[in-house]
Amino acid sequence: MNINENISWWGSLPLNPFRLFFPMGLLFGVLGVGHWVLWSVGVEFPSIALVHASLQTQGFLTSFVIGFLMTAFPRFTGSWPASRLELSLMFLSMTLFLLSTLMQQWVISQISFLVLIGNLMVFASRRFPHRNKPLPPSFLLMGFGFLHAFLGTSFILWSRFGMSHFPLFSIGRQMVQVGFLLCMVLGVTGKLAPFLLGYTDDPEKSTELRGVWTRGPWAVLAHGLTGLGIMVSFMLGFIHPWGSAVMRALIVTIHLVLFARIARPLKKKTTLMFLFHLSCWMVPLGLWAGVLWPAYRIASLHVLFIGGYSLMIFSFGTLIVLSHSMKASLINGRLISLRVIGGLVLISLVFRLFSELVPFRYKGFIHTSSGLWVLAVLIWGAVVSPAMFGRLVINKADPHSK
Repeated sequence: MNINENISWWGSLPLNPFRLFFPMGLLFGVLGVGHWVLWSVGVEFPSIALVHASLQTQGFLTSFVIGFLMTAFPRFTGSWPASRLELSLMFLSMTLFLLSTLMQQWVISQISFLVLIGNLMVFASRRFPHRNKPLPPSFLLMGFGFLHAFLGTSFILWSRFGMSHFPLFSIGRQMVQVGFLLCMVLGVTGKLAPFLLGYTDDPEKSTELRGVWTRGPWAVLAHGLTGLGIMVSFMLGFIHPWGSAVMRALIVTIHLVLFARIARPLKKKTTLMFLFHLSCWMVPLGLWAGVLWPAYRIASLHVLFIGGYSLMIFSFGTLIVLSHSMKASLINGRLISLRVIGGLVLISLVFRLFSELVPFRYKGFIHTSSGLWVLAVLIWGAVVSPAMFGRLVINKADPHSK
């Protein structure tokens, strides 16, 4: 008896929420960086830097976090998939955040982001007590990520965007724009990176590593101290910026080397894994650049965001789309388009760095960097669209398909 079922894009959303939120992330990315493209050719935007930062960190990157978590968390816990109500609430929160940010209604924007994070926390907490699989210890860092986002946004609102208490606003902004995503990346790579890079078996069947610090209660302690240490580093940032930056860079580097195992040579030598491995290294490199050259803090953050996070999204996102769309056979292929996308991202990063190093050519370099990055986004969207929006064949015997 045939137990496979062919379902539409709409019908596949509860099983694969990334099919809704990844495209939203692309929209955020184009709008967030498109501001800079237009600004550099003479179209002026008020508060362009604030709009750009909000759309990229709380929109573009967060959309991919949501798409991944709402797809993967039910599978890792053995619980039920997302409901249409949960998807609708998340979609409405993101839409409100997008519109209010574009209109620079900052209070509404941050409240909608707070609701968004709250919905994501409820989504995870509803399934956690009913799990029938042990959660990876590194996923504790995702809880710290939620905490960074929730507290950081609350600090921003409580400080009235810095007007009543600027130190609290500064801490909150760093927690939202940097800490939230750092914890999420460490939580995911701490479990999946060794498997993806070729050092463990199936992540749902194997332990993370064979060391005492990476298993059982010791692993929980290590991940908990990592998340706590990152949070404390932001709290200390206004008192001693350089020392807190060193603390954060050291914690992140140790975690990525110990748990994600990025210091080992790449075993799966494919285009996708090469770019993913490179993106993992860009995260600590960006943090250490801020330590070594504090005068170029903005440039170092773009090493983190462009070379680290966005390159990770394009590589790891490709893996998610293909593996969940019955096209897993393509993952180990040549993926010429992904090579082009990776090249555009890295060249974009170079021009963004030069815009800080050669300030009298700032607009020209910003224009080139932004244009190349938007082009990478559009190409990636075009490449994965057939898999992301096509019909999906599911196995009705799979508990996640019910």
